[in-house]
Formats: sequence, structure tokens, C-alpha cells
Amino acid sequence: MPSLTRLISAASLAATATLLVAAPGGSAAGLKSCPELSVKKSASLGATYVTQIKVQGVSCTGAQDVAKAFNKCRKEKGVTGHCTHKVKTYTCTETRPADLQLPTQANGKVKCRSGSKRVNFNYQQNK
Repeated sequence: MPSLTRLISAASLAATATLLVAAPGGSAAGLKSCPELSVKKSASLGATYVTQIKVQGVSCTGAQDVAKAFNKCRKEKGVTGHCTHKVKTYTCTETRPADLQLPTQANGKVKCRSGSKRVNFNYQQNK
């Protein structure tokens, strides 16, 4: 039987993913949605969870590498830090919409570009 903590985490992930997808600017024209990540794969990308990835001109696997590198860079400045340099040739900008922030987690939307390649992803970082 799943623990209460695991059930709460799963419910939190589902709610956050729904909010991030529904948030304004959540999708950009021309970007392709990657298949939904398993919880295990999502958690392996450097944040507590990466909830959505969209790409243009790059594979979903390549986009996962960018997300992992960005999250590593971000966390070099602490669990809720910001990445301020290029990752894997990509320049990334991050927003953390105030309406998506909770006392126990930071939720971010990241847009990365390298020439014509685009990688957009959303993440949840537990504090």
C-alpha cells in the first residue's frame, strides 16, 4: 500500500502539471509535445519533477539532456536557485509564475533556444 507521503506527492504532481499546462503561454506554436514522462524518468532530470517538455528541431531525448543540464546549473545556487549561463549551447530563460508557487515547492517554466532549436519544459522543485 502506498504511503501517505507518496500519495500526497503524486496528487501534488498531478495538480502542478495541470496548472502549468493551463497557464498562459504554456504552449508555443510550432513546438511538439514529448510523450509524458514516467515519475521515475521525470525525477531523474534534476528537479523533483519535470512535468512537460515541448521541442522544435531537437529530439525529446535531446531535450531531456537540456532539462537535466539546466536543472543542474540552477541547483548549483541552491535548491531554488537560478541558472545564469548557457547549458549545452542553449540560452534559457525561466519564469516562476507567482500563482504557481507554494510554500513547499517552486514551480518553473523554462524556454531554451539554440539557433532554430527550441526546448521548453516545466518543472516542480520541492523545497
